[in-house]
Amino acid sequence: MNKVALVIGASEESIFAIESAKKSGYAVIAFDGFSGAAGLSYADVSYVVDIKNENSIISALKDIVPSIVLPVPIGRYLITTGKINDYYNLCGINFIAADNCTDKYKFHIILNRKGLRQCGCFLIEAGKPLLKSSIDLDYPFILKPRYGSGSRDIYKIYSELDYCDNFNNNFSFDEDYIIENVISGTEYGVDGVVLNNEFKLVLLREKIINNNKCIGYYSVNGDDRINFKIINNIIQKAIIELEINNCLIHSDMIISEDGTPFIIELSPRPSGENLHNIFTPLATGINMLQSYMSFVENPYIDIDAFSPQKNRKLLMKRFKTKKVGKISNIYALKNDSIVSIEKYNISGEMSYFIIDGASKYDLDRQDKIITDRMEIKYD
Repeated sequence: MNKVALVIGASEESIFAIESAKKSGYAVIAFDGFSGAAGLSYADVSYVVDIKNENSIISALKDIVPSIVLPVPIGRYLITTGKINDYYNLCGINFIAADNCTDKYKFHIILNRKGLRQCGCFLIEAGKPLLKSSIDLDYPFILKPRYGSGSRDIYKIYSELDYCDNFNNNFSFDEDYIIENVISGTEYGVDGVVLNNEFKLVLLREKIINNNKCIGYYSVNGDDRINFKIINNIIQKAIIELEINNCLIHSDMIISEDGTPFIIELSPRPSGENLHNIFTPLATGINMLQSYMSFVENPYIDIDAFSPQKNRKLLMKRFKTKKVGKISNIYALKNDSIVSIEKYNISGEMSYFIIDGASKYDLDRQDKIITDRMEIKYD
């Protein structure tokens, strides 16, 4: 094998990376601890191994020296990708940065001490729930797992009764958790890249929140309300402190009414849920993964290769298929010139559609037509 790409964590969200690498001439070897992982069958070679243990991956590779570990959406065991990159001296995220970002408590401590993350944050060790009287946080506050990324097991606690009755007494603290202040403002997602210690923002996405769950995104561009320079500055400072370099990144942040950004999470890997592979390329014209693979092969590629070629106003709306009362041919709406549908998928547990519009108002108008016609309901 001349060019070998590894995938560590071969979930369904790894398929885009696997197919992209194969088109670029890589032989792909995928690893996952679950034999039914969707990405395993797409790779040239696959192994069912525990990805918590980098030695099992190194042992399976034998004399094969990989060229790249493909960046894919993954949680805590991004640290294994870091360890493999360190072992083979590959371009990409290292163990220290992966650990700094996937350990939410360490992440907070590192940024807080530099004034880059101003909020209260307390650690609840596994099996040792904290009494509310021992922490100095006002309600409401957020409870979430210490390790990993994404929205797994995140709860908003509204009162003393809520905390004591529903969590401290009944919740199974079988892993470490953290609790921190709720920060007011509008929530955003960031797709970007770090090359040679420089951050480049590719796309900012405004989140649509329903009952504390994200159900959609607007692409944000040319918006006078948002100071992109401030966003760039805070993430640039954060990547230095977290020791992030030469990787794709995804961040969740809140921007307050006065324009102050607050970093919720920052992960040295691409965004999931069909964002980096579908939504971002449609909005910007940039295939971040393809550009990153080109950089790995040619480190002299300038970061401007990630500059958006388009600035389209798009809306992605996500919904549970089982919540749809009537599924019609969504493209029939496009044929009526009512909506501008760029892409949609109605299958599996979670589905989505993406529409193009002249403005946020226009996107909302089209969204209402689709959700009404398809009888989409949210919890």
